[in-house]
Amino acid sequence: MAKPIFASWAHGVSAEVEPPHDPAGHDVPMQPVLKTGGGVTFTIPANTGVWVHMPVASPVHIPQNGEKRAQVGKVMLLFDARQTSSLMQIKVHDGASPVWDSWEALGKKDIAVSGEHLRLGDVNSFFPGDKDVHVGINIAARFAGGEIDSAVYIAGFGADFVYPQ
Repeated sequence: MAKPIFASWAHGVSAEVEPPHDPAGHDVPMQPVLKTGGGVTFTIPANTGVWVHMPVASPVHIPQNGEKRAQVGKVMLLFDARQTSSLMQIKVHDGASPVWDSWEALGKKDIAVSGEHLRLGDVNSFFPGDKDVHVGINIAARFAGGEIDSAVYIAGFGADFVYPQ
């Protein structure tokens, strides 16, 4: 049984938005990203998608626990997918190494969550399976736009870290 040891959160303004891509994978002009005291808001052009990268400060080594590595137990995202936008996929990386992918975990299906999720709940908390942390955790979220240009707001994101008993 793993025991929680550390929760780490970051403000939404530290999220980095990649340029949008159309269904064929071509870059689409990016609209301005608005970073405010409350978070970050960006617009997804109609019928495109974007990846958002969110680094989480991560404990990697726990000396008082026999030199064991911390593990990422849960990642969380506080967001509002407005108009026709939706959260489609979450990927978790430890440095360059993939840790977890919702697309694979759900049997090649999108998450497809829209609307306001600014409090923790079932649709914005993800459990990658207690994987050892060696470098640092990054959460990547893929958002898709719908039939019209649509905004996404990110207030914050984080992870719960555990250590094995």
